[in-house]
Amino acid sequence: YGDGICCGQGTGSYTVTVNGLTVASGGQYNFTESTFFMVPPVAFDAGITAINLDPYIVIGSNTISGTLKNFGITTITSVDVDYSINNGTPVTATLTGLNIVSQNTYTYTHPTPWVSTASGNYTVKVWTKNINGNTDLAAVNDTSVVTTATAYRSIQRIPLIEEFTS
Repeated sequence: YGDGICCGQGTGSYTVTVNGLTVASGGQYNFTESTFFMVPPVAFDAGITAINLDPYIVIGSNTISGTLKNFGITTITSVDVDYSINNGTPVTATLTGLNIVSQNTYTYTHPTPWVSTASGNYTVKVWTKNINGNTDLAAVNDTSVVTTATAYRSIQRIPLIEEFTS
C-alpha cells in the first residue's frame, strides 16, 4: 500500500535490537526502508547520511552542511568532517564539544565554505574520520557524495500580467 507497516492499513512499527542496543526502528515509510548497522556494533563508527547542497548553485561561497550519524556504541565528542570537490584536496574541520550518543544524528555545518569560481558540474564528497581521536572501525558508511552544477548568475523572474479588453 506504500505506507510501510503503519498508517493507512493500521498501526505498526519495528525495532531491531542488538545486545540491548536499538540499531534500527520505524514503521512509516513508502515501499521500502533500509538502515545500515553492524553486528556486533563497533565502538567507533560514524558516517555522513546527508549533504544539504542544492543541485544548482551560483558561483561564490557555498556552505557544506548535512547530517552525520553515530553508528558506533561510543558517544561521539569529537569527529573530523572532510570534504573535497571533484576529488581535489580535502578540506578538514574538527568538530568538538559534541554529545552524539549511539544511533543518533547530528546536523553539521563545515566551517570552511566551498568557494566555486567557475561554471560547471561538480562532485562534492563529504566523509568522517578520527572519531574521539580513534580510527573509524567501519569505513564502509563514512562517505556521501552529491553532484551539483554552478551557474554564473541567476536571473530573477518578474511576472508579466496582461489584461485584454474589447
